[in-house]
Amino acid sequence: MTMEEAKNFFKQYGGFPFHMSREEPSRYQAYRSLHISEEQEDIWRENLIEAAFQLLEGDPLRWYGDLCRQVKVSVQRRKEFSLLLYQETEKLTCLSQPERAGLLRYLAGSARDYSDGALHVMHGGGVPLTDLQTLVDTMADFQPEEWDNYTRQERESGLKTCENALARLRDGTVL
Repeated sequence: MTMEEAKNFFKQYGGFPFHMSREEPSRYQAYRSLHISEEQEDIWRENLIEAAFQLLEGDPLRWYGDLCRQVKVSVQRRKEFSLLLYQETEKLTCLSQPERAGLLRYLAGSARDYSDGALHVMHGGGVPLTDLQTLVDTMADFQPEEWDNYTRQERESGLKTCENALARLRDGTVL
């Protein structure tokens, strides 16, 4: 495996060793045999993050979760990327009501301790809790049509999950 092939392999699986090793174990072993430094991987990860921010404009819900995971594991520019994630999320209030309801789930995360959610990532990068609370309130500031039970339930569930995630951040019970 060449360095260029290693870079493409890394990008193909979003830079996540778990996915690389699970999906293509022999190729992952070849990748590991190159002893690529964490610094080099972080440069490749930064390229992935920058590209994902561009993709948000076209299809935000498709790329938002991957982007959050990438920002969380970035090393050199985590604070910068976390602040950029916050700024880009603020722009997503133009989404439809069902999309905004879905975004609330990404904000909170799905892990038991909410450590995989965008709120945790942004707060870890220096975004104050008051700003995150305002972001959640703004994203949830809509009333679905009376007939749209799915969006109503998604909004209520997502908002409750966000509130739980924010409470854990306030209490310091998220790693």
